[in-house]
Amino acid sequence: MKAGMGKRTLSLLLILVLLCGLAPAVLAAGASLSNFRKVNEYPEGQFTDVKDGDWFAEYVEAGYEFGLIKGTSESTYSPDNNITIAQSITLAARLHAIFNTGSESFVQGSPWYQVYVDYAVENGIIGANEYSNYDAKATRAQFACILAAAFPDTALKKINAVAYGAIPDVTGNEYYGASVYKLYNAGVLTGSDGYGTFHPTNNIKRSEVAAIVTRMADTGLRKTYTLISKTDPAVPGNQTNPPVFDYLIGKVTEIGEEAENGVYRCELGTHRDSATGADYTTFIDYNSKSNKFYAFLQVSAPAYNVKGTAGFTVTRSLGASFKGDYNAKLGGISVASGTFTLNSKRLGKDDSIKLISVSGIAGASLVSPLLVRGTAELVQDIQDQLLEGSDYSVHDLGFVLK
Repeated sequence: MKAGMGKRTLSLLLILVLLCGLAPAVLAAGASLSNFRKVNEYPEGQFTDVKDGDWFAEYVEAGYEFGLIKGTSESTYSPDNNITIAQSITLAARLHAIFNTGSESFVQGSPWYQVYVDYAVENGIIGANEYSNYDAKATRAQFACILAAAFPDTALKKINAVAYGAIPDVTGNEYYGASVYKLYNAGVLTGSDGYGTFHPTNNIKRSEVAAIVTRMADTGLRKTYTLISKTDPAVPGNQTNPPVFDYLIGKVTEIGEEAENGVYRCELGTHRDSATGADYTTFIDYNSKSNKFYAFLQVSAPAYNVKGTAGFTVTRSLGASFKGDYNAKLGGISVASGTFTLNSKRLGKDDSIKLISVSGIAGASLVSPLLVRGTAELVQDIQDQLLEGSDYSVHDLGFVLK
């Protein structure tokens, strides 16, 4: 009798131990964004086509660590490649499963994507027979619809105030409109420029996929922003932007910081003048209220006891000439201001700058060399930091590097 009681007691203890061991797993299985955890290590240089400084690099790394995305090979990610409807549904199904259960355990059959399609239909991510060709490339609109349905509204909380009609090419009345505005307001989508242009009919790129998927899983990667109202060219006096400036607006507002209300600041680069030991740091400001770019240069030359800034307005001109305003300050005191023209074919040469007007205590002998060096460094930094990887060059800004 005592032996039997001992065995039963031991059995009960074992059951309790097992239950205690299982408790954390049971708790973790509840629907929550905390179910997304890092499951992989991302070695430095994992993908040869994803470099530090690429706007999508942090998202590729995060997606790889979460186990949500993979490369197209062991060493490549192919950021400019597109994905299919089937791959889009696969990502949505995996996101949904991990969010709701803490894991995903799909077993592929034939065709390989059928298990994901069945799951997506069963869980209301897509409708039955909604897509006739799963091998077709997904558009940005289709991808937004599929991904937005992977999470409940509680997991896509509103952190931005993007009203219907604010996105230039999405009114909100389209079949995909509600999904797009939901993802914009949740900080998952930001648009391709400061206006929030979405390009719904474009095919989705793998670089964009990485950003969207990881922002879905990690709220720390979601973006807060205020869209810029696009100038209506039909109104007299308004000037439309050449496409390159729309692109720059998007880049500056994406990678820069909002220094003050409506003003975005982006540091482009720092250069050392070996002859004088001076440091030149170039910046771009975009003022969304006045719809203007301001480029400025900070100069620090300890040997000459010089520390100040020179600023000049970046004008919207597709011609070869470039006009700017400058305001040079030393020690916080304005010492010279005026306007200048830049001969883009002589950029960086002593005769590249022609001062139109000079006022202040400093003369042309101080201002001209500062602008010569500053514009050369600025254009180089715009080319390297903002235009790299785009379809634009400094020629589109009216600059020519020699």
